[in-house]
Amino acid sequence: MTRSGPPARVCLLCLLCLLWGCTSAPPITTPPVQKLPTYADLIARYNQNLAGVDRLWSRAVVEIEWHDDDGRHFEQGEGNLIALLPDRLALSVGKLGNAILWAGCDANQYWYFDLREGPTLYVGTHDAATGRAAATAQVASPMPIRPSDLVLLLGLSTLNPNALPPEPRVELYNGHFLIEPPDRPVRILIDPATSRPVRIDLLDPTGRSAVIATLSRPERMTVQGRHPGAYPTIPTRYEISLVDGDGRITLFLADASDGRAGARIKDGVFDLTRLQEIFKPARFVPLDEPAQ
Repeated sequence: MTRSGPPARVCLLCLLCLLWGCTSAPPITTPPVQKLPTYADLIARYNQNLAGVDRLWSRAVVEIEWHDDDGRHFEQGEGNLIALLPDRLALSVGKLGNAILWAGCDANQYWYFDLREGPTLYVGTHDAATGRAAATAQVASPMPIRPSDLVLLLGLSTLNPNALPPEPRVELYNGHFLIEPPDRPVRILIDPATSRPVRIDLLDPTGRSAVIATLSRPERMTVQGRHPGAYPTIPTRYEISLVDGDGRITLFLADASDGRAGARIKDGVFDLTRLQEIFKPARFVPLDEPAQ
């Protein structure tokens, strides 16, 4: 068998001319480059979407998965998500009219009431949690995400326009704008068309993502005194998961409002002393011990 010589080189220009019947090379085009906004402009648009949003009352369907020494667990129920921004939150989960879990926080501490079998109260303080990974596991607790961290992950708090990174910039990531505000441990992906958050990562002290929240299904939120056409739009589906742990929370919100109509938001839902009087926990578990 005769060995052939090296393949003849084919001129790409000649081949294109044969295919397209042209006498000159076609123009070379590049995809349009999306213009990045300045950090200040993006923060301003982000905050404008949340203008007037200082509280939230919503019905919620909640799914929770967690893992402890007894294995994997899953709970689903209905309740309410209530927040007074920037630092008070209450999340209730119930079945057949009975509460099975109540989580919350105020400016100083956070807590979980596990009401399934013999009420147990878990309590930790923000100061003790500072500097620990956001995904620090509360081994026996059915709440894989600290309520104080959940406040950040809802994407309902405005960003401080005066807190600028050393090099204020906006990056492009998978078609979204990406920023890292310097005054809070989060990394935010923002929809270029709406300037609303679509993903929020809670960072650990090393800057790695510890918790990832995906925000979707934007819907109008009723705000007293506003024309319906001026109601703010907020996410109504949250998928929140630990990166290095085995835990997940999914929230489906409905009938979201500022709660002012009918005075739906009561201070007692954020009052740990009052909640203890109601739930009467038989067991107390402190969460301020250093992570193992």
